[in-house]
Amino acid sequence: MHKAVKATPKKLKQTSRTTYLWEQGLPRLVKSNKRAALTPAVLLAVVTGCVVGAVLLAIFGNIPIAVLVGFFIALCLAGIIVFYSTPLLFNAVDRALRLEPGSEHEQPGLYNFLNYLCPSLGLPVPTAYIAKTSKMNICAIGRTPATGVLIVTTGLLEQLSMIELEAVLSHELMHIKRNDIFPATVLAFLKTFLHLTMLRVFPSSDREIMVDISAVSLTRYPPALRMALDNLQKGDGHTLLADCPRLYGPMSSLWIIPQLPKEQMVHDLNLRMQVLDEI
Repeated sequence: MHKAVKATPKKLKQTSRTTYLWEQGLPRLVKSNKRAALTPAVLLAVVTGCVVGAVLLAIFGNIPIAVLVGFFIALCLAGIIVFYSTPLLFNAVDRALRLEPGSEHEQPGLYNFLNYLCPSLGLPVPTAYIAKTSKMNICAIGRTPATGVLIVTTGLLEQLSMIELEAVLSHELMHIKRNDIFPATVLAFLKTFLHLTMLRVFPSSDREIMVDISAVSLTRYPPALRMALDNLQKGDGHTLLADCPRLYGPMSSLWIIPQLPKEQMVHDLNLRMQVLDEI
């Protein structure tokens, strides 16, 4: 059992890596994440609009029409990516996992924590959907903190202890609070529906480590998240979407347990647990 200590900046300065993530890397990488996720969407729209405009110009020889139509196409495509990436991605997950809306009656533990944690973060209680599977995993998607959605498996709700569940929910709510769910959702959408698999933000382990640090600053009990990750590592949550290759890779970084081969998943979780041990 790891000794519980208060997560403070002073304690985090024990290692250069944690100091970097806490004092400098956190805001810089979040901004970089947003730019890296949204820039491909905008560039894709612009390139598509330019191609359409060039084709129209070659056919009709009318520059104003070519420019206007190309701009309109680019604007429509950018709007679809920004505003419809969340519902389209959610529908794809829904078809794969057959999600059911959560309720306070059926998942009292889940909603007790959400009703307790969300006000402290200034968040509305997000809509929760339940995937009935013994595999333990959870993710958050959405465009804004006000429209964030949680996807939780029954395995996670049933197999984690109360303090571990609180820690995991704090982690996901921090994703929503920081609004890094939006660029991550856009990126997953581009990979899933447009097959732009070469896109990436920054290493998912760094992203998760930063959110882990933020989450334990809320719960004030780092060992709970450390124990939760250890239990999740021993399970098979990394295969949750294995039967759906279309989503398995593209949605990897959205889940607390990445949809990755076992060896890579274990490596990422070990790194996160090492950082939690330093707090």
